Amino acid sequence: YGKVRRAKLYYLRALHGKAARIKEIRR
Repeated sequence: YGKVRRAKLYYLRALHGKAARIKEIRR
C-alpha cells in the first residue's frame, strides 16, 4: 500500500505542477 500511495501522491503532485506551469505560461 505504501508504494501505491506514494505513486498516487507523486502523480497528483505532477498534475498540479503541470496545471500551474500552464497557467503561468498563459499569463
